[in-house]
Amino acid sequence: MKVSNMRARGGAYTPAALTVALTLGLVGASPTTAASADEATGITADEAAAITQIGGMVGGLSTIGVTQNDIVTASPEQVADLESIVDLAGSSLTTDAASTSSAVRSLPSQPTDCSDTGALLAYARQAAVANSAHDAQAEDLDSETVYMYLSHFLDTPGFTSNPCAANAESRYLASWITTNDRTAYNNYLSSTNRAQLAADTGTLVVGIPSVLSGTSQTVTKAVGFGFGGVMKDAPNIADWASTAGSVHQASTDLVALLDQDKTPAEVISVLNANLSTTISDNDLRAAVIGTIAALATPGLGATMFGLGMTAASLSITGVNSLTQQAAVGALLTTTSSRLIPRMQRAGYL
Repeated sequence: MKVSNMRARGGAYTPAALTVALTLGLVGASPTTAASADEATGITADEAAAITQIGGMVGGLSTIGVTQNDIVTASPEQVADLESIVDLAGSSLTTDAASTSSAVRSLPSQPTDCSDTGALLAYARQAAVANSAHDAQAEDLDSETVYMYLSHFLDTPGFTSNPCAANAESRYLASWITTNDRTAYNNYLSSTNRAQLAADTGTLVVGIPSVLSGTSQTVTKAVGFGFGGVMKDAPNIADWASTAGSVHQASTDLVALLDQDKTPAEVISVLNANLSTTISDNDLRAAVIGTIAALATPGLGATMFGLGMTAASLSITGVNSLTQQAAVGALLTTTSSRLIPRMQRAGYL
């Protein structure tokens, strides 16, 4: 079929030519306002990096069974020592873990690395801002951000292979969502027990700047060293229960040793020796020690854990349980039927 014959009178694609048009990438990508790289997103490059890294740190601990209650908080007088512990742990890394830190891509270029949660969220936020400017059906910005996140990076037929590189914008009009999409996404979130994700995402976007601008530099340093890039491998530990117990004990010991006026170097030495019984990898041990030191920071640690849990729940690479896989499968069975309304809204039909 010739391209010139693929559109019906008036310039719209005929239903029969829809599949061919999508395959050839002839369908336009997004609302014109979405092309504005200066559109406010509320997420800077540094904040996006923090979202990715904190999600990796907290998500890694959470997956093996560590909860916020397992982390002991230090006293305000010990913050300087905590910063030194983070520095020592980071400087002992043998790999360039910091290179895994995220950076917001030059928008409107769509991110393609599924593990870069911060960049994905920043892109979705900008798409939500752009769409809300001209879509009367748009909901609050936090809800729209989650919808755009799902439409661009999960709700694509290429999800099972590499969803973030599935070219959702040009092939599936991911920025032109409709009420049908919002209903499908709400059903998906409910079935995966994440109905509060929009509210949590709003808290994440607002909370990250405050964590990074805190009087203590523990969290900022932990992000800079790229502990999250190392911690994402924590789920590969064979004995989760024993490791979770040793991490809790390490957090308890860290504060106890500081109470005994041990130096940061002495604290690192003791924790490293104790954790070696359950964590054999040197870099992973260092990242765990640096992470629990950051989480022990009074006034910041608890906030960091909560924000990290939200970032981890946004992770596309975290779709691994049978329930999650079933929910994604159910969502993808309706993708094609929801594409026609998107095309109608975009003016192609």
